[in-house]
This record gives sequence, structure tokens and C-alpha cells, in this order.
Amino acid sequence: MTPNLIRCGSVIFRMTRYTSNHNLRALLQSPRRTSLFVRSFTGDKIPEDDYFKLELCSEEDNQDNHDYKDLVHRMHLFPSIGNQVVIVQPFVKWGPKKNELTTPDLMLEEAKGLIDSLPNWKCIDAVKIPVESLEKKNVFGSGQFESLQKKIGKNPNISAVFVNVNLLRGIQRKELTTAFRVPVYDRYSIVLQIFKERAKTREAKLQVAFAEIPYLRSCLVGLQKGTKSDGRGYGTLVGDGESYYESKLHLLERRELKIKKELEKMHKKRSLLKYERKKREFPVVAIVGYTNSGKTTLIKSLTGDSNIQPRNALFATLDVTVHGFKLPCNLTVLLIDTVGFISNIPLNLIAAFKATLNDAIDADMIIHLQDASHPDKRNQIATVNDTLKQLNIDAAKIILQVENKIDSIKTENPPSSCLRISAKHGTGLDELVERIQSKLLDVTSRKLLRFMVPNGGTEYSWLHKEATVVNYSHPKDPQYLILDVLVTPAIFGKLRSNYPNIRMLNK
Repeated sequence: MTPNLIRCGSVIFRMTRYTSNHNLRALLQSPRRTSLFVRSFTGDKIPEDDYFKLELCSEEDNQDNHDYKDLVHRMHLFPSIGNQVVIVQPFVKWGPKKNELTTPDLMLEEAKGLIDSLPNWKCIDAVKIPVESLEKKNVFGSGQFESLQKKIGKNPNISAVFVNVNLLRGIQRKELTTAFRVPVYDRYSIVLQIFKERAKTREAKLQVAFAEIPYLRSCLVGLQKGTKSDGRGYGTLVGDGESYYESKLHLLERRELKIKKELEKMHKKRSLLKYERKKREFPVVAIVGYTNSGKTTLIKSLTGDSNIQPRNALFATLDVTVHGFKLPCNLTVLLIDTVGFISNIPLNLIAAFKATLNDAIDADMIIHLQDASHPDKRNQIATVNDTLKQLNIDAAKIILQVENKIDSIKTENPPSSCLRISAKHGTGLDELVERIQSKLLDVTSRKLLRFMVPNGGTEYSWLHKEATVVNYSHPKDPQYLILDVLVTPAIFGKLRSNYPNIRMLNK
């Protein structure tokens, strides 16, 4: 029985912490309830808003949870403890598969950054190995493989190997793990581990769990024959006429379906919020970019929100967050912070976050924020552009290219068509805001119109509520006001319907 499961007779409850006031009487009186909220405390003092949620849990769910954790443990995946890691950077030295946008040294530096992002993980050695192809059974040539095997075998401090490729096939992982005698990780598994560390909200944790399923499935492929664990082969029948391998595939299918249903419920709630935003016609600007390009810092600088705490870390933001910001014309804009992208990982790792990324996909305009100081800038830009394309971003959507961190550039960069800013120090932000305003007014078809309305009349109140009043002035007649107002075609139609006699002035 796992720590978060409680058995009461023949009934099993799943217990989760829940810090929110609820009408407990209504919950307890519900004739069809499957969960209840209880307080847990010690001593005489009862803490406020401190509840535990008990949900009925079937024996099947309990067994599935146990089997899933057992599968992860048997594959040596996602350890809770740290690792002493040797990083192996294979690179294609020539031919069409060679990456012309980056170098082996830059790829190795990013790999070290990924390892450094994990608590208690440490890179103790690193090596670059040229290969003809990444498709071989053991990735490397025979001579290289033997040399690497001896190097790892001689160092007893090495507890894991990170092969810096996007995804190792099941048979490749099996060959390398057998030869090195320590767990072997690829970029997918390392990024997943970082995501698991960074995920804080329920939605982020579900999205990470959803991205984990195809990875575990790929690990099983190639292991179903001849691999034994604790004396049990993957081809051995374990009940109901199915092999151990088949039973684990069915386990992953059930878990994937369950997580997908939970994510769909959250997506419906998110859709309702999006509907409300569209109903009120708030313009939306999504900020996308390579991980650690400064997206959160930019939002903090634009909004002045002291509650936003940017971090100089890979994948510091996993949840798509929305922040209000007023343009100089007094129009309220919603800025969307998104999960950062990274090169050389399967798209389904980012696609697991597509429900939240839909907010970015549906935005009125996108700011592609780039790290101007990064030596691998070309590769990062290409990665973001390719990811946006794979996420089916409308080709007609306005994408504003912005270079950030110009305060960290050590040498003068060649001329660029991008707007250059420093989100940290505020350099170039005034021009950025002007460009955002200009493009948003155009893409949302807002027009600046001037009206004369009775001072204190219902027209004045209606325009303040439904439109954006940019400025007002007093004419010679004190009974009236002159308003400069930004209106969308829809709002203008409502205005004419509600106040057909409103007086519009020429500007």
C-alpha cells in the first residue's frame, strides 16, 4: 500500500492534500458522493484551510499504480536520488544528417546545462564522439564503443550515462545499459526529469505524466525478447494469456486514457476562460522562445508585477500564465507566458502541453523572444520556428522577432532586422510597446473614433465599460464631453444599436 492510499476494511481511499474551503456539509450529504474532505491536525490548534481529500479507489486502480511504479523502477527511469553522470555527445561528422546550425561543443554545453538543472545530479566527465549515423544498434562504431566501455568501467564513481541524442530506441538502450552496467539516459528522459522537478500545478503534473507514457512505451519496444528482470522474461506469460511485455503495454494504455480524460476536463475549463476573454475582446499576445530566453523577465518588466519571479534556469515556466498589461492607448492586453522550447526532443514531449499552448496558438500576435547573447542562437531560432510550424501555427499570424539580453553581448553583433531589447534593464521596451500597439490595433481592426456625449450620460458610462477610452476633453458647452475611443467593429455595431443618435466627430 503506497503512502497516499488508505485501506479501511475492504475499501481503499486515495488521499491528497487539498487547501481550499469547501461546503463540507453539502459534500457529506450528497447521496452519490465518491469523495469527502476531512481535517487532519494535532494538538488543540486546528489549522485553517488544511484539508485532505479522500477518494474511493478501486483495487484495479491501486494495482495499476503499483505496477506502473514497478515498471519505472525496473527500467531505472526518473530516479529520486542524484547521479554522477558522464555525458557522451555523439555527432554526425558529415553527410545530410550533419547539423550545420550548431557544433558538438555547443551541444555538449547545453547537455551540461540540462544535467546541472537536476538537483543532486553532477557531470563528472564528458566526451565527444564522431559517428557516421545515429541509427546503429549501439550508436557508436565498434572501436569507439569498446573505448567508451573501458572508460566508463574504469571509473567506479559513474552511476549513469547521458547520451545526448533526442531519443534512444529500446534496443539501443538495452545494448548500452548492458555494456556500461549503469542506467543510460537520452534527452527525452532528462528533459522529462526536469519537467517532473519543475511541475507544481495539477495541470502541469498531468501534462508531464502524459508525456511520460510514449517514452515508457518506446523503452519497452525492443525489450520484449530475451530480457529478464528478477528471473521473469518479457516473453513469459503472466496471466490471461498475455506476456509481461503485453501486460505493460496495456497498463500504459489504461494510464494514458485516464490522464487524457483528466486533461480534457481541464481543457474544457480553459476553453470557458478563453471564451470569456474573447467575449470581452481582450487582445492576446503570446511570448514564445527557446528555454531561458527571458520570457518571464520580459513580462515582469512590461507589467511591473512584483509577484512574478523570473529564474535563470532551463524550463523555469511549465504552466501557461496570463498577465494583464495596459498599452499607452489605455487598451488592456493579455500577455501569455509559455513553456520554453528546446532542440532535439521528440515533438510529443512539447505536444503534451498543446492544450495550454493553444492559448499561444490562438493569440492575436506572437513575440518570438531570442537570446541575442547565446552562441547557439541560430540553432535556437531554427528550433522555435520549426516547433511553431509543427504546432500548426497559422502562417498568416503576426510574429514579432525580438532579440533579448543585448546587455550581455560581449562583441558587436552584425546588423539585424529584429528589435533589440534588454528585458532585465528595460532597454528598447518603449519601442517594443509601440510596435505591439501598432500591430494589435491593425490585426484586431480597432479604430480610433471621436464622439460627443452628454456629460454624465449613459453613453459615457457605456463607452467606458465596453470600449477603450483613450482621451477626453471638454468642448465649449460644459454639458458635453468629447471622447477619443478605440472600438472594434462589433462594439461599434452595438454602440449604433444602443445609441443610434450618438454624435460622431471627424478627427
